[in-house]
Amino acid sequence: LNSSCVELIGFQGSGFMNYASGTMNGSQITGFLNYAKGQFQGNQVSGFANISKGSFEGVQVAGFGNFHNGNIKGTQVSGFINRAKKLERGIMFAPFNFCDSVERGTAIGFLSFIKHGLHTFELEQTSRNFTNLNFKTGTYRFYNILSYGKNFIDNYAQLGYGIGFATFLGDRQRSHFDIDLDWHNRIDNNRFLLDQTTRLKACISVKIYKSLEVFAGGALNFRYWRDNHAGLAANNTPLTPLEKEWYLTGLAGIRF
Repeated sequence: LNSSCVELIGFQGSGFMNYASGTMNGSQITGFLNYAKGQFQGNQVSGFANISKGSFEGVQVAGFGNFHNGNIKGTQVSGFINRAKKLERGIMFAPFNFCDSVERGTAIGFLSFIKHGLHTFELEQTSRNFTNLNFKTGTYRFYNILSYGKNFIDNYAQLGYGIGFATFLGDRQRSHFDIDLDWHNRIDNNRFLLDQTTRLKACISVKIYKSLEVFAGGALNFRYWRDNHAGLAANNTPLTPLEKEWYLTGLAGIRF
């Protein structure tokens, strides 16, 4: 355990924990936990977690999580979770990122929730008879997509996940160009089947009233599937080979 209660310029290293209650300019490296209570400029690297309370400028790298109670300028990288009040500039990179707001930066992960960021639902209809309900969360620079779709003609559903980004068109930010990459898997009778579609989607969105938008575009799709999803049939016939196809679809919808 290393502990400092005054201003520290330099380096703290330990096998278990580093603690600095005053201003620090330097690096904390430990096997388990770094804790900085005051203003910090430098690097925190730990095997488990980094915790900082004052303003932070630098890099936090942790095996499990980074937790910052103020504004951050820099980078957070962890194996599970990042948390900050405001990302003034930089990158948050972890499976799960949580932040009140992002000024000039990006949160990248499996799921990012920005309190004052992007949270939007969209109802989408494709030319392949799929009606999709999508939820996007993150920022326009990078967002995650959770999706549920239903084919009402063939009566089956699909679950999906994706990522994407948007670029505003013009200064008034009433329209934007979106690029999404998502993956969908068919479900039938509450079972996941070997029937997956990867989709690269591009569309243009236009705001028509407050948070209400309309969008239209197209997608390049790659699907692979197997007809006898359940495996070997009752008569022990072998599995059918995988079927594959590329195709284009049109799409349109509303976002709110």
